[in-house]
Amino acid sequence: MDFHSNIIVQRKLPQNLRLEDEFLFQSEIQKQIPLVRIEELTNIFLTPEFYFFKQFRLLPHSFPPHNWNITLSLLRKVYFFFKNLFLRKKRKTNQSIAFIIDGWSMGYFHWFGDALPRLLVAQNEYKEDFTVVLPELYSQQEYIISSLQLLGIQNIIWLKTNEVLQCKRLLFISHAAPTGNYREGLMLELREKIKEAYQISSQSSFRKVYVSRKKAVRRKILNELALEELLENKGFEIVILEDLTWEEQVKLLNETKYLVAQHGAGLTNLIFMSPKTKVLELRRKADDHNNCYFSLSSAMQIDYYYQLCEADSDNTFEANLVVDLESLKENLDLMMKD
Repeated sequence: MDFHSNIIVQRKLPQNLRLEDEFLFQSEIQKQIPLVRIEELTNIFLTPEFYFFKQFRLLPHSFPPHNWNITLSLLRKVYFFFKNLFLRKKRKTNQSIAFIIDGWSMGYFHWFGDALPRLLVAQNEYKEDFTVVLPELYSQQEYIISSLQLLGIQNIIWLKTNEVLQCKRLLFISHAAPTGNYREGLMLELREKIKEAYQISSQSSFRKVYVSRKKAVRRKILNELALEELLENKGFEIVILEDLTWEEQVKLLNETKYLVAQHGAGLTNLIFMSPKTKVLELRRKADDHNNCYFSLSSAMQIDYYYQLCEADSDNTFEANLVVDLESLKENLDLMMKD
């Protein structure tokens, strides 16, 4: 798998694309994915906030990137170093570290869409065992620990908030693709490795699943009771992912032939669906920016359908939706027409 050159990805159009909606997807149909940058750093000090220090310098690999040479006075620079480097407890490791995260990586979508592909790049390029370093807070997430174990990572350094880690050797892997974009080969490899580790057979998919966000604090379906009644009449199971272990989620989605879900992290689980299965995303009208699940479906070789919904906010990350049930019936019939 070549990570050292730019690639052009050509995405499959939505199966139910309407002419008047083409503008929503236009910028994502063809995309250039930049090459992956892998740097081998030595004698690096790393903080839980992803600051990289070497020989009293703050390296540009830090997240978020800091233009501190221009913006900070000398006094503030001195304070910055003392606070983040000298006043913390020093830990030292001689293990080879793969650095795969940024400030968003604890989120479910970013973990699977951004962080783990970076790990796979390291494993493909360097045939050796790596240790992954993560902030201690990440240890609270079952899917982070389980997915790393399934990908062969046995050693994790949990970095506490009062610590700084001195790394003898650290591999800094840039994003395999910009967030919301993907290298298809890596994503397919991720699916197959997880399925193999869980000993999931390549059986026929048969489930019809609707993922509900009723336990979420925001972004809900305002007419969900009527929506669920319609879906149940069509043979769909109503699933709340928070009620399942991560392993149960993986196995459920592997058995899913038709998935309906609102835009949100739960749609990330389409990664575990088989090729040629089908996804219908409920999304806010006029949102031509948040196409990450359209692009992910294409990378995973899954047929993508969509339905535009009225919303109570122009902010996709806050908006509650109202689903037009007659339109949904039409889209479901089209999706399930084999």
